[in-house]
This record gives sequence, C-alpha cells and structure tokens, in this order.
Amino acid sequence: LAIRSKEIEKDINKKSLLADQKRIQDMLDAYQRKYDTEKDKCTMDLQAATDSAVKQQLQSKLEAAKIKYDTYVKRRKNEIEGFRVRIQRLVETGDMGGPSSLDETEDMGSAFE
Repeated sequence: LAIRSKEIEKDINKKSLLADQKRIQDMLDAYQRKYDTEKDKCTMDLQAATDSAVKQQLQSKLEAAKIKYDTYVKRRKNEIEGFRVRIQRLVETGDMGGPSSLDETEDMGSAFE
C-alpha cells in the first residue's frame, strides 16, 4: 500500500510539473506573438519615416525591444528546461527536487515599452 501511495504521489507531482511547464510555454508563445506584432508595426513605421531623427529613434526602439525580448525568452526557456530536468529526476528517483519556480505573476509586458 505504501508503494502504491508513493507511485500515486509521484504521478501527481509529474502531472503538476508538466502543467507548470506547459503554462510557461504558453506564456512564452503569447509573448512571442505579441512581440512579433509590435515588431512588425514598428518596422512599418520605420520604413514609412522620412525624418532621420525619427528613424534613429525607431531603430533604437527596435534594438532595445529585441534585447528585452531575448532576455525574456532565455529566462523562460531556462525555466522550461528546469522543469524537464525535474520531471526526469522524478521519473528516475521519485524526487522532484526544489520548489516550483513558476511565477505566474511576472509579466514582461511589452518589449516595446
């Protein structure tokens, strides 16, 4: 009975980790779509701009947004990899290791802010 209980707990923990991993991936996908939309709009504005000062400002905005976006993506991908490692450890040893690092309250907002 104790062994069965341990297996049930392991299964629940695995499902919880997989759900957390999926939520992070969904957040990453949503951010990707938002970034792409805003990048396209800024690129069109840049192409339409005639004033060199405006062009420089828009180009700087694009570059800053790309850096912010890359940082966000890297952090989220590291979190996803962390969940993958914890799931593997759980499957192999029965131990999840460490608390969940999922922070659903964090929102990078727009890379273009």
